Amino acid sequence: MSAARLSLAVCASAALAPAAFAQEAFVTQLRLPAREKAADVIAWRDGGEVLVEAVALESLGIVAGARTNRVSLRSVPGLSFVEELGAGAIVITCSAACFSTQRVGATADQPRLHDTPWGGYVNYDAALDWRERRGAGFGAVLETDLFGPLGRGEASWLARSDDGITRLETRWTIDDPARALRLRIGDSARPSLDGGVTWFGGVQIGRHFALAPHRVTYPTPRLSGVAESASTVDLYIDGALRARGAVEAGPFELTEAPYIAGAGEAQLVVTDVLGREQIVTRPFFVSTAMLKPGLSDWNLAAGWDREELDAERSRYGAPSVAGQYRVGLNDHVTAEVAAEWREQGGAVQLGASLAHHTFGLLQLRHARDAGGGATSFSWSRQARALSFGVQADWRDDAFGAVREDRMARSRVAAHAALNLGERGDVSFAAATARYHSAREARAYTLTYAPDYDRVGVQLRLSYVEREETDVSVGVGLTLPLDGDVSASAGAEWDRRGAAYRVAAQRAARADVMGWRTRASVGARTRIDAAIVHAGSHAELRAQAGYASDTAALRAEARGAVGWIGPHVFAGRAIQGAFALVDTGAPGVAVTRDRLPVGQSGPDGLILAANLRANDVNLIGIDADTLPLDRAPSVLTHRAAPAEGAGAIVRFTGLSEQLTQVRVQWAGGADAPRGAVLVRERDSARFPIGAAGRVVLRGARVGDALRLESDARCIARVEEAEGVLILNCAAAA
Repeated sequence: MSAARLSLAVCASAALAPAAFAQEAFVTQLRLPAREKAADVIAWRDGGEVLVEAVALESLGIVAGARTNRVSLRSVPGLSFVEELGAGAIVITCSAACFSTQRVGATADQPRLHDTPWGGYVNYDAALDWRERRGAGFGAVLETDLFGPLGRGEASWLARSDDGITRLETRWTIDDPARALRLRIGDSARPSLDGGVTWFGGVQIGRHFALAPHRVTYPTPRLSGVAESASTVDLYIDGALRARGAVEAGPFELTEAPYIAGAGEAQLVVTDVLGREQIVTRPFFVSTAMLKPGLSDWNLAAGWDREELDAERSRYGAPSVAGQYRVGLNDHVTAEVAAEWREQGGAVQLGASLAHHTFGLLQLRHARDAGGGATSFSWSRQARALSFGVQADWRDDAFGAVREDRMARSRVAAHAALNLGERGDVSFAAATARYHSAREARAYTLTYAPDYDRVGVQLRLSYVEREETDVSVGVGLTLPLDGDVSASAGAEWDRRGAAYRVAAQRAARADVMGWRTRASVGARTRIDAAIVHAGSHAELRAQAGYASDTAALRAEARGAVGWIGPHVFAGRAIQGAFALVDTGAPGVAVTRDRLPVGQSGPDGLILAANLRANDVNLIGIDADTLPLDRAPSVLTHRAAPAEGAGAIVRFTGLSEQLTQVRVQWAGGADAPRGAVLVRERDSARFPIGAAGRVVLRGARVGDALRLESDARCIARVEEAEGVLILNCAAAA
């Protein structure tokens, strides 16, 4: 008997002696060969029953299924056992019924966001243009952002030399990422029941799932199986490997794996250690328009409708209140209700979304107000071979607050796409609309794109019937050239004649000038060219063009200036979130998710803009661009800033001093290559290289270093860097 089991037996004898007359206690080992697990436990005999504590079974992954502390092994569903008295063990065999279900592919936890310091910035987009016969003009868009622990404030303006300054939006936003809630005070927008968007000033609160990007809000297929022993589980979606995990013996369930949107076939391959496979295949349909069972999405808004955004007429008008609530009833049905009230009266809308792998996604909504009703319907199914969709809506003449001729009384649109494999793809789209003035418009488009390795080709046939009828035929060609340069060409024939176009472009990067040139001749003549410099402090663009017998020039600058914590910065325009990276030295190359950002400036700082908000972004530095006196212990940081805010990422706090010096004898000769210096205070060893060069880590003035081969030879670090003199006691 092992020492651990002997100790357990002694304790059991002392602690359980009073109960021994009712039940016989003994020490044994529970063995579960299927999972290669064992546990030494106290067990009891009660007649022909063997009882153990429920927690002992749960430690082996077995569901005890009892409310009492002691569980009879025979009472556990799917469990059988054999006592091996000579070995002092109970060997357990379990079917799937007695194992707890293992969850594979669960959603990752919401990343912990950086603490948000106070800061702010201004995004600017300023342009100076000149047009023949109209002269010069100036325009700019300014977006200001103030953020901190109490939320985020935003204000934006549009300035034009010929039309003054227009205030666009002003608001304060408070987010709660843990509960995916957003409160917004000020200008905002919400969908209206008449199919448009209502701009208003007031208060809005509701779900905002973008605050939790790792949370899966829509139903995903659940594939399950039973592993006879430790196995590997592979998930294939339409033949492509999407996920892999490991499971122990027993039942398992694959949940919230990375499925693609639309219809497809999922295949689960379970492979045990002997190479035996079992395959589970299941069709699926995934739609992000659905909500998981029990999950709700809601929004409440109250304020005053903003009727115009024009500089002269912008004002707040009548009050309005609106709300929307959606809930997932099960994996296949999501229900919704919405209502709004204005001075003209109220309106209410009911709707439902249904999804299944056999028919795809169906959505139906019906709204009513005092003037009438409006109904919308859509049916879509996206699959690898065939995808299609149909959308239609009808509205009574008097429905809605906006009754203008441009509002269609009815609209129907349909599209279909067929994947022909190696022969390419063919798609068809059709749309028709009827307006209040009885005008009707129709459009039909047929497109074919053959499958070529390097060249993209598209053929298009269109028919449009509006005030006039027009038929057009077009062909397009896209060709990638060397590096990141691409070119395209096309031609189109319609009732106005033929038009031909060519274009070439290269995207701008931190170290590469971008450019674009385009030309079209024939029925429509246009020529333009542009160059783009994506600098670390701004993006500069110059453009020249000629169209419709008119020449034009344009110069544009886009960027951001601001501050965060104690730092002031300038960089490219900020969208989403940003990080101010402190590398501790100038000229250090910085990356974001392994893509180049640029090099740090003279102050060691660089702005990494356009980060994913509320998510983890990998910020790294290139060790080869660091000066010799810097050696960070890590080269990558995880930055998770909030939306519209920033984080400070420092690499300086994890650095240590590296000093390169030359080691010489007192007579001036270089110390021998391959010799080793040993520092007295910490026994650190530093090998000497060619020409007496050595790199000291964490050097301090006054440090004593001895020559390992002759401890009498000592060099001391002095204030002046560059040379260490070895003085030997024997020579002295």
